[in-house]
Amino acid sequence: MNTANLTILTLALGVGILIGYIFSASTALGPMTEYQMSGHGMHASMEAMTRELTGKTGDELDRVFLDEMIVHHEGAVQMARRVAGSARPELRAFANQIIEAQTQEITDMRAWRSAWFEGTAERP
Repeated sequence: MNTANLTILTLALGVGILIGYIFSASTALGPMTEYQMSGHGMHASMEAMTRELTGKTGDELDRVFLDEMIVHHEGAVQMARRVAGSARPELRAFANQIIEAQTQEITDMRAWRSAWFEGTAERP
């Protein structure tokens, strides 16, 4: 894995950890919703994704990380699409930024996964 790819993967992991921290802090600061209490909230999802990485190294770690981040980003895009009907232009603009950025990141991660683990594309 080259330095640029390692840097991107490290940044993506950092973003994931930051998002998990933000959601766990917001849960601690306010009442939990029924959805969160059922164990299906974002916090539970982030914990499960992080748990999937435990004990893995090398290609297995990289592959599982990409798989989990793709699902994570797809969820963020779905959530952002729901905000399209918001009356707040700031939220609509933010949601559009999420959709644009994370859709591109999903495309990148799928290409890397294919190139590195399925042998169907040239290695970057």
